[in-house]
Amino acid sequence: MKKLVCLKPSQSKRLIAILIARLPMIQEKMQKGNIFVTRGTTQGYILEELIKISKSEYSFKKPNFVAGQIIPAQDHNGIGSLTVNPISWPEIYFKDGEIKEVIDRVKCVQRFKKGDIIIKGGNALDYNGQVGVFLGSKTGGTIGSLLGSIKALGLKILIPITLEKLIDGDVVELSEIMGIYEIDDPGKNSLKIGMMPISGTVMNEVTILESIFDINVYHIGSGGVGGMEGAITLLIEGSESIIEEISNLLEKLENEPDFKPNRA
Repeated sequence: MKKLVCLKPSQSKRLIAILIARLPMIQEKMQKGNIFVTRGTTQGYILEELIKISKSEYSFKKPNFVAGQIIPAQDHNGIGSLTVNPISWPEIYFKDGEIKEVIDRVKCVQRFKKGDIIIKGGNALDYNGQVGVFLGSKTGGTIGSLLGSIKALGLKILIPITLEKLIDGDVVELSEIMGIYEIDDPGKNSLKIGMMPISGTVMNEVTILESIFDINVYHIGSGGVGGMEGAITLLIEGSESIIEEISNLLEKLENEPDFKPNRA
């Protein structure tokens, strides 16, 4: 059986979040182990889903759980900008299912053990499946401070990223021509940035669906209008019973609101 699915960005983020919370590796570490959730739009959705299966109660607002963000002009008619979120919420980690706010991310991660997980999103997904992260800080931001410890310890990086972030370029090559000192004109009210390639387990709409269900998923189109800008269209192929299960899951996404960012 074949099914077409069109998802706007907020629905894609929610889908990825719901299914990441179902992954055996996540379920295991929510019982015993550590999961570090860095700030980011998709990570905010994931944090909401992990709280539901955690041993803690915790309240936060997704727009606060973002570091850098690309937002439209104030009147929605001008050129957009890449800015720093005016509200900085603490990063979060789960220890044996208990939620904790991170005080020092480096010291926190250095206490992690074999098999523990860092959830870190990205800004670009290239045609090779490589992920790039924008760097607006001269010290490299979250990933710049953590990558050495992550690689030294052999921790797992889980990279949730929506297919709207597909680019027609090579992340490694782009990282060589970008940089705070390389960009002369960042645009109105925007940051100068570099890019860091990161490696890990990439979880987009296709890979996460295929990880949870015995199906084939194809990304067959992108874009839309009238509120579906940034949307993706998927073709899902599987048995009738699994397609029905996925259809029931997709019903939960129908009223997912658009993400509303903070403004300075």
